[in-house]
Amino acid sequence: AQQQLLEECLSENIEKEIDATMAAAEVQLEEWQESEEGQSSPIDEHAKKFDDFCHVHHGKVGIAVGIDGGWQKRASGHSYSSKTGHNFCVGMRTGKLCGAVWFSKHCRLCEVAANNQRDPPDHRCPRNFPMDKSAKSMEGSGAIQHCINIARREAANVQAYVYTFVTDDDSTTRANVKWSKKACAIHTGFLS
Repeated sequence: AQQQLLEECLSENIEKEIDATMAAAEVQLEEWQESEEGQSSPIDEHAKKFDDFCHVHHGKVGIAVGIDGGWQKRASGHSYSSKTGHNFCVGMRTGKLCGAVWFSKHCRLCEVAANNQRDPPDHRCPRNFPMDKSAKSMEGSGAIQHCINIARREAANVQAYVYTFVTDDDSTTRANVKWSKKACAIHTGFLS
């Protein structure tokens, strides 16, 4: 029930981000229409220009988001050994939460069962991140997950994809998302 409530809230926030993006595109379109280029353009060019301002691709609006993450264990120097982390995605036009991802490297039930050489009982396992990866890589993984989650939303009024994103000075996150751009496109059916 909590997960469903979160998903509904995120969809509503993404819809508001789409609306804000489209409102900004309308302002840009009006300015373009008043320009010499816009006044001399055929009327059918105006709809295409609006789609360009909205970064429409495959019928989805491109939105700008800010992405940041962290982990629970305080890093000292270059120690990234935390077993849990989080990552959030915020719409740049509305400031509303558009995505939330949590990571965990461990599950007590699975670990006890493994120590006793048994199969774990049926349970909702919180482990969703490889034990051999550093906590620092959770931030990049979260950014990629946000891109995929936003593009995969099914509601008719929430047809969007991440056109651009802003991060802190963590070059690892930017490199992971750039490197995974084609993988995101494959996951979301967005091959150009």
